[in-house]
Amino acid sequence: SPLPLPRQVCMSSSCYNTSTSVWVPITEGTTPPSRFNTSTPTTDTAKTSVASPFRVSTLNVLADIFPKPVEMVIQSPLRRQNHLEIIEKLDATILGLNEVTITILTQLLGSPFIQQNYYVSEAAVVSGGGTTSHVDGNTGAGSAMTTKPNGTFGPHGCLLLSKIPFQELWVVDTTRDDRKNARDAVVGVFKVSDVSGEKDGGEYFAVASQHTLAYQNEINYLKRKTQIANICDFMVSHLEKKKAGGHATTPKFVLMGDLNMHYLSEDGFVVDNNLVDLWAETNYDATTNTFPVGYTYDSQTNGMVSHYVPGENRRMRLDRILCTPALLSTFSVQAPCAMWATDAVDEGRCVWPSDHYGLTIDLTTTTPSPAKEYTLNPAVRTLLEANAKIPREKPTYNMWKFAGAMPYHVWFLGKKAIGY
Repeated sequence: SPLPLPRQVCMSSSCYNTSTSVWVPITEGTTPPSRFNTSTPTTDTAKTSVASPFRVSTLNVLADIFPKPVEMVIQSPLRRQNHLEIIEKLDATILGLNEVTITILTQLLGSPFIQQNYYVSEAAVVSGGGTTSHVDGNTGAGSAMTTKPNGTFGPHGCLLLSKIPFQELWVVDTTRDDRKNARDAVVGVFKVSDVSGEKDGGEYFAVASQHTLAYQNEINYLKRKTQIANICDFMVSHLEKKKAGGHATTPKFVLMGDLNMHYLSEDGFVVDNNLVDLWAETNYDATTNTFPVGYTYDSQTNGMVSHYVPGENRRMRLDRILCTPALLSTFSVQAPCAMWATDAVDEGRCVWPSDHYGLTIDLTTTTPSPAKEYTLNPAVRTLLEANAKIPREKPTYNMWKFAGAMPYHVWFLGKKAIGY
């Protein structure tokens, strides 16, 4: 089994307190301020169950800390504003975001919608005291707001937003001794009863937002395999310690995010960790014995990708929402896993919300609860197992593609420089 990880730290989530207009940490033994904006919150109002569906979603928002030529292409101030709009439209119950920077975080925390609806895994504090409400539209704005109480990212990292309160919040280093390439995952532990509204039966589930190492090479392939195995091992071992009715519960968790699965054979990571790939499982077509390719990084449909990465021609299913079969015994699928954040922010200027598309799935509490054990679709399992055996593909993107695209890219940057 994986060695003990060097960093498994229990943190405090935060909730917006409207009486003081600040984000406040929720420490063990304290009652969190109600997300319904009552001035004198109670445990009941703070833990009211969420309305159906139970929507779980993920998106790599694309960081806003790149050099000026890149920022000219990706237009981060425009994208950050769009993020607020599409997050409100999505209205997820639990949302995991990757590549969140301090500037992106402070803008999110300034959103009235997020303030009124979500607990968050990280908060940004102004150096002079108090909590930020907004930043201006320039990249790097709000640089004085560098205090991140949980230290879950830097220069960017994972963020969890949840409409139900965190019972526990963990930041987990899944890289062991490789701090240079550290990508801490954020894990929230929740009560099933906070979703279902039923009497608390002591049943827990976890949701992890993870961003593994990128790049299509053998070394990073092996590192991704370790990172995914380690976060799964953490959630299994931690949830097995939770008790329900005097018996250990079967671990129920979701693992989602930009898992950077560049190779088809990385479907084997799903099989190795006995997980359900919710895109494949819920979109499987029995008549063709296939599931849609589901590219979340797509140079052909996302016009920003080939401008952000000159000459980029790849299409990959980098992002996933995975879960244990046991989770689907408690929550059943209400609507298939789908993509979001797919519409252009400004198609004429080749600006999209991100270089990735997001994933979202609607679940509902199984009735009666608990239901019988979920059985994996054997046809989907066979397809994933077959992909796992495919030799790792040679990258189709290389320096020659990059060099060949540079004349056009220089012309494109020139247009941006004059205000296009």
